[in-house]
Amino acid sequence: MNNSDAGSANKGRKLVLGLITFLLCYGALEFVSWVAYKVTYEHLFSFGQVERRRAEVISAPSEILDPDHVLTVPANAREAFHPYTGFVLDPEKEERFDVNEFGFVGPAPPFHDDKPKDEFTVLVFGGSVAHGMVQDAGRELIAGIGAAPSLSDRTVRLYSLALPGMKQPQQLMALVFMLNLGVNPDAVINLDGFNDVVLPVDESTLQGVHPFYPRGWSLRLGTGLTDTDMLKKAGRIAYREQFRVWMAKTFSFIPLHWSITANLIWRLADARLERSIQSSRHFLISNLRDPHAAKKTLDRRFSTHGPRTDYADDDALYRDVARFWAESSLLMQGLAESVGYRYFHFLQPNQYVPNSKPMTPQERNIALDVDHPYSHPAARGYEYLVPYGRKYLSARGSFYTDLTMMFDQDTRILYVDSCCHFNQAGNREMAKRISQTVRSELDRDTAKMSSAHQH
Repeated sequence: MNNSDAGSANKGRKLVLGLITFLLCYGALEFVSWVAYKVTYEHLFSFGQVERRRAEVISAPSEILDPDHVLTVPANAREAFHPYTGFVLDPEKEERFDVNEFGFVGPAPPFHDDKPKDEFTVLVFGGSVAHGMVQDAGRELIAGIGAAPSLSDRTVRLYSLALPGMKQPQQLMALVFMLNLGVNPDAVINLDGFNDVVLPVDESTLQGVHPFYPRGWSLRLGTGLTDTDMLKKAGRIAYREQFRVWMAKTFSFIPLHWSITANLIWRLADARLERSIQSSRHFLISNLRDPHAAKKTLDRRFSTHGPRTDYADDDALYRDVARFWAESSLLMQGLAESVGYRYFHFLQPNQYVPNSKPMTPQERNIALDVDHPYSHPAARGYEYLVPYGRKYLSARGSFYTDLTMMFDQDTRILYVDSCCHFNQAGNREMAKRISQTVRSELDRDTAKMSSAHQH
């Protein structure tokens, strides 16, 4: 063997040795990361679970973090004013979702002449929780309703008129507008309650806005944040939210996608970024709660704030909010009786309702935050929504269902944030429960009709 051959052999051995050393070090690092992940998150590492979590951040950041919170930005750049519903999504500016010509996500419901004869049209109303359920579990909802024997020869189609931040009477107004345009639904599902009690208390009345005006009304009209320091902080929040999505996309690429170490780094970094965004948002909200800051940044006028409302105490405000929510639902039910569709109203679950869900330490860390601006209004507000729903809605028929305790025996992690939103498993469970209720009522209607014909 000459010197050149010996040199080549040595280089080859060094290369193989270096490769083996690298693989051993990498394997050891991956094993350490696997152990660290299990210790940190109290469950085994799963590539699929981490990827689903990244997909949630990428595809629906507004449902998880609500980046367009009207208290932290002067206006929502992806929304447009609507003369009847207050606001809808702007199809020319919204890039995350397929927005139809009416400003809602997904296909627009058909009018009388365009509706197929075999179609069973279902309209879904509500806020971000209803919107998230349709996005995550629309197929399950369609399949569950379509299993009704009375629909064996019909095709169930779902149309969403739910948007983040919506509360009554926006659902009622959107329904009236669509009926007036010529939409002919067979069933209407309204999943709400949280926004209806939290937003009037936590946002509207703090800004001097009428509690039943659309969310952030004065801010949407351009009289919101004018303080430059506030605007800079809002801009930094928006930047960090965009960076969070970019980071999730970057770690989805190979080879980072297949590395336990890279996935652990992403989860830790994402959690830190999420906490930073939330703490900054809470800082802005607390500043707006400060009477001096509110006076400095918000200018109250009738054109932007509506009629002045003065409540004797918090109980009077919560009672009025719960009453208004129930009355709006009764009006939607009244339309159902006069137009000829079935109306189904569901009070959505929320983690701040006492004893509504057993939580592991990990889910408590995700879902419960005593300092969150919504935690107290939600807990307090549901104390009024539940009895008002029982007294004014359940007593009027079978169209109303209280879902607040549907997870009281479910130990799985179902919440994705400390506000109100659910992961895919939670949304699928709600879709399953809602479709079961709708299906049983449709079967009951069929049985009544059959009995009437027999007599």
